[in-house]
Amino acid sequence: MPPAKLSILVAFHPTMSESYQIKIVSNCRASWQSSEGWHKKMGRTRELDCMGCDSVIQSPYCHILFSCEKKMFKRFFGMCALSLACLLSGCGDDEDRNAKALIFGTCADYPPFEFTQDGKMVGFDIDFAGLVAEKLGKQAEFRSIAFSSILISVQNGSVDAAISGLGATAERKQNYDFSDPYYKESLAIVHKKDSPIKSVELIGDKKIACQLGSLHEKWLMKTTKAQVLSMDNMNQVTESVKAGHAAGGLMDTVNAKEFVKQSDELEYTTIVETLEDSDGFSIAVRQGSALLSKINDVIDQIKKSGELEALKRKWKLDD
Repeated sequence: MPPAKLSILVAFHPTMSESYQIKIVSNCRASWQSSEGWHKKMGRTRELDCMGCDSVIQSPYCHILFSCEKKMFKRFFGMCALSLACLLSGCGDDEDRNAKALIFGTCADYPPFEFTQDGKMVGFDIDFAGLVAEKLGKQAEFRSIAFSSILISVQNGSVDAAISGLGATAERKQNYDFSDPYYKESLAIVHKKDSPIKSVELIGDKKIACQLGSLHEKWLMKTTKAQVLSMDNMNQVTESVKAGHAAGGLMDTVNAKEFVKQSDELEYTTIVETLEDSDGFSIAVRQGSALLSKINDVIDQIKKSGELEALKRKWKLDD
C-alpha cells in the first residue's frame, strides 16, 4: 500500500494576521509536525508524507488530534477553522462513497433558502438540491454545518457538495469548483425603524453585523469603514440589531424580508442591487470532481423546464 498523504487545510478568518505554528499529533503510530509559518490565505493546503502508518490507516478519513499555537500576530479577533483529513492515495470520486445518496452541506439558518421548520430542513436551496439529486438518480441528504466551515467540509470530503446561498467568487474558485449560478443575490441592511440606514454612504463607521465567512463580511471590509461584527449565524445577526449592539445587519435582500417579518421594530433597505464579486448562488464541489459537469447538465435542464422559476414562485424569491 503506498504511503498516505496528510492533507491539511487551514482557513483563516480575514481579520487574522501573519502566521501560525501548526502542530499535529496523530492517534496513529506515526506523528507529524509542521512549524512552517502559513500566512493567511483562505483554503491554503499543504501535504506531508504520512510514513509508517500503512498498517494503521484503513479508511480515507482518520481523526487527528491537533493544536494550533500562535507564533506571531498583530491583531486577532476572528476564528481559525482547521480541517484535517487523512486522504489515501487513489481514493474514488465523491459519488463512489454512496451510490444512492448525494450529500449536501448547508447552514440551515438562512430563510427562505435553508432553515429548520418543525424539526426538518426546508427552503428553496433544499428543494433545489433535492431536484438536482433526483435528476441524477439519487436521494439528497443534508448535513447541517456552520457557514464558516461549509467549504472546508467539501474540501475534506465530509460532504459531496455544498449549497447554502454560496456566491461563486474568484477567490473561492481558486480552491473549489462551482456550478453554473441558479440565483442572483442583492444586498440589504436590516435596521431599526427609528434608526434607518438607507444607503452605503450612511454606513460610515457604524457597527454592522454579518455572518462569519460570508460575502457580506468581505464586502463590508472591502467597501466600507464599518466596524464589522462577525456572527456564527444569521439569528445572531438580527438579534444583535434588535439588542442595539449593531446599527444594522447585512444580508441578502430575500433573507432580510424574512427576518423583518419576525420583528415589529425592524425594517430593511436594499443598498446593492448586484454584487459584483459574485457570479451568483452556486453549488460547490471539490476541484476536479466529476460531479460538476453532471450538476451543470441538470441545472440547465431545470432552468429550461421551468422548474427553477416554479421554485422561485413557491418560496417568493421574486416578490
